[in-house]
Amino acid sequence: MEKINFYRHSDFRNLLLILICLFSFADNISAQLSIADLEGLRYRSVGPSRGGRATAVAGVPDQLFTFYMGATGGGVWKTTDGGLNWEN
Repeated sequence: MEKINFYRHSDFRNLLLILICLFSFADNISAQLSIADLEGLRYRSVGPSRGGRATAVAGVPDQLFTFYMGATGGGVWKTTDGGLNWEN
């Protein structure tokens, strides 16, 4: 398996942040989120460094940092460290 560090792609970083937020609040859909809750967050690049499009992304509910990504030109990718490193 080829290893690629996707640490610098902003589009994937944003998608991963959205997925983490969705999984975090899935148990309590009625929870209210305020701006104060988000003030401590910092953006960081955790996505693919070479760019590209993702056709599908899925997380593993019991494994917080495991995600799968289907890329248009590169098959299925897996990360077990929250997107710092990916394997194809």
